[in-house]
Amino acid sequence: MALTEIRVPLPEGVRMPDNRVNLILPADYGSRTDLAFPVLYLLHGAGDTYASWAESTDVVDLASAFPILVVMPDAGCRSQATWYSDWVEGSWQAETYVTEVLPRYLAAHYRVSPGPAAIAGLSMGGFGAMSLAARHPGRYVAAASFSGVLDTMWGAPGTGDLFAQLNAEHGTPDQRVWGDQAADAEVWRAHNPTDLAGSLAGVELMVAAGTGTPGGPEGDTDDGDGYGLEQGVRAMNEAFVAALEKAGLPAQVDLYQGGYHGWPYWQAGIRWALPQLAAMLGPPTPVSAPGGLTPAGHTPAGHTPAPLGEGRT
Repeated sequence: MALTEIRVPLPEGVRMPDNRVNLILPADYGSRTDLAFPVLYLLHGAGDTYASWAESTDVVDLASAFPILVVMPDAGCRSQATWYSDWVEGSWQAETYVTEVLPRYLAAHYRVSPGPAAIAGLSMGGFGAMSLAARHPGRYVAAASFSGVLDTMWGAPGTGDLFAQLNAEHGTPDQRVWGDQAADAEVWRAHNPTDLAGSLAGVELMVAAGTGTPGGPEGDTDDGDGYGLEQGVRAMNEAFVAALEKAGLPAQVDLYQGGYHGWPYWQAGIRWALPQLAAMLGPPTPVSAPGGLTPAGHTPAGHTPAPLGEGRT
C-alpha cells in the first residue's frame, strides 16, 4: 500500500486553491496489472487539506486490506474552503474539478474501474459527499458522512450571516459560494443535502454524528469549540435523516451520544465505513474488455503514466 502525492493539471476555466491530491494505491496495484480498481473519493473538512486524512488517521494502513484506490483531493482551507462547489463569485470550480476533471485524469493515468465510485468525507467533506452524490446521479454507488454539514439551510435566513462571520476562522460558506442565503435561497437549496435528499435514491448512505457533549465513545477534549460545532452539526444531521425518511430512503445512521467535532471521531467513522464502502464498490475488474479492447478511459496493463504536470493553482 503506497501513499502517493500527485498534482492534477487544471484545464482552462477550472481553478482550485490547490491541485495536489493524495492517492492510496491498492497493495497489489503494481503486481496485478491485469486489473482495474474501484475508487473511493475521501474528502476533507473546511480547516484541512488533501494531506489531513493521511496525517490524522490510520486510513493508509486501514485501506491496505481492500482492493480500492483512495483519492484525497484538496478543496481549500478556511476562507478559501470551496465547499466542493463552483462558486457563484467565480473564484473556484471545485464541483467541476471533483466530478469531471479529477475522474478524467485518474482514468487517463491509472487503472480505475469503469463503474460508479464511492465518496465520503468529514464536516465540509460530508457535505460534499452527499451534495455531489445527489447532484450527479449514477456517478456514486455509495456516500458516507462523518459529522457532515448536511443542512446548510438550517436556521435560515439567520445562519447565512453567522456562516459569513465564521468564514475566516472555520471556513463556513459565505456569499462567494452560493450567494446570499436569503436572496439566493434557490441556489443554496440546489446544493443542500437535506433539500436534495430525494435525489439520493439508489445510493448506499452512511451517516454519523455526535451530540456535541462530553462522554462520547472516543473521549473528550478541552476545546470547547469542538463541542459547539458538533451540536450544530447534530441538528443538521437530524434534519437530513428526517428528509431521507420522508423520501423513503434507507441509510445506515449512527447518531451517537456524546462526542465532539474532531479527529478521534472521524477516525472511528472511517473505520466503520471503509470496509462497507469497499464491499459496495465491488471487486476489481479486468483491464481488457471482451475482444481484447481496453475500456475507454483506462490504461492498458503495464502502462507507465505520463509525467505529471504542475497544473495551475
